[in-house]
Amino acid sequence: MDLPHLKLITQGGGKLSKKIFQQLAEFSNKTGKKFIATYGQTEGTARMAFLPASKATDKIGSIGKAIPGGKLYIVDENGKKINEPDTEGELIYEGPNVTLGYALNGHDLIKDDENNGILKTGDMAVLDSEGYFYIVGRKNRFLKLYGIRISLDELQEMIAQNFKTDCICAGNDIKMLVYITNESEKDSVMNFIIEKTKLFHRAFEIIATDSIPRNEAGKIIYNV
Repeated sequence: MDLPHLKLITQGGGKLSKKIFQQLAEFSNKTGKKFIATYGQTEGTARMAFLPASKATDKIGSIGKAIPGGKLYIVDENGKKINEPDTEGELIYEGPNVTLGYALNGHDLIKDDENNGILKTGDMAVLDSEGYFYIVGRKNRFLKLYGIRISLDELQEMIAQNFKTDCICAGNDIKMLVYITNESEKDSVMNFIIEKTKLFHRAFEIIATDSIPRNEAGKIIYNV
């Protein structure tokens, strides 16, 4: 598209695949536009981090750093702050834009600040050596198969990038279930997963389905 008056492209809401992120970054770089990826949650007034346009092509997939006045860091399972780069943990945000809490009824409106400016995002992230954050999955979107911890979101994204199919990964610590919309890719997807995880094929089941449930914003609905 020829869009001579378009100067700025911003992204928020659902996470972009690395492929689409790179396409937007390269398009903006070649056409003299700016592409700014952002990260947020409703509980943090929608925006908690952004990646400067100048870093878009160098930091593909990154949410950047905290917005002015905010603070981002990663903690381990015990709540201890992680300072080492490329070490996975839960992303925590601190800032004046964190919600006070939730009101389930009228009486809850007189509650004090329940969060005290601290938001446990529920997102798992890593920090690179230059201080830029990357989301790698949701806290509850992990399985432990034969003692090996596997991110459902990460594997799901790899399948979507390497095969012509929509997909969703689910299951439990006994077996992972991988639903795909292109039945002809079942064997290829199985071999791909075995190669990536180094686990026996009985740990997985590939299931063909007509469609993957998504909401109006295009986000996968997991609890159906």
